[in-house]
Amino acid sequence: MTKKKLLILLLLILIAVAVSGYYYLNKQDSAIISGLSDRAKEYYFNRRNNNDWFWNGIYFDQLKRADIAPTKPLSQSVTRKCFQVFIPFPVASMMENGECGIVVSTNVIQSKVVILFQKQEINTFDDISHVAMRRLDKKEYIETKQHINNREYIVFKHDIFTYEKIAFSLNDGGYISISLVAPTNRNLDPQFLQILNSFQLTM
Repeated sequence: MTKKKLLILLLLILIAVAVSGYYYLNKQDSAIISGLSDRAKEYYFNRRNNNDWFWNGIYFDQLKRADIAPTKPLSQSVTRKCFQVFIPFPVASMMENGECGIVVSTNVIQSKVVILFQKQEINTFDDISHVAMRRLDKKEYIETKQHINNREYIVFKHDIFTYEKIAFSLNDGGYISISLVAPTNRNLDPQFLQILNSFQLTM
């Protein structure tokens, strides 16, 4: 058998495996879905049709066990002494950090939302050590500027192996940092933008 024929044969085998795997998974999903109640089926297809990237698998086991829509909210508004913000993920736990800061762990791919208030002698972005450090490493971090709700942000994105995006904003002689970190290469920019758009000071 010539090398060319061998390559064609291997390609055909790979295609056959991929097609059979696709139909097998669809068959398994169909079998599971057929056993759900009408309410659970409606929830299942609404999540998928709304194109929420985390719909597949995260609450599916809960649907199978309880046969009802999930009890945990798919998103949550958080209000603290200094601010309020919308977290576009189901919240697993929330820990306070200082007078105003929070660390939010979510049920989605172990992502974390961290909001910190730093009271330091800060006059410009150049005075923030975390900004200076990221600016020195241009291969790792991409810097952009955003103006949202009358607030200027310096935003750094790092997406080598993991997703990390952090925004800095000057605030009353100090600064605020808002970050989203997750051990994934998924694009979470839309969710990060939702967080920034919803962030409002309340003090």
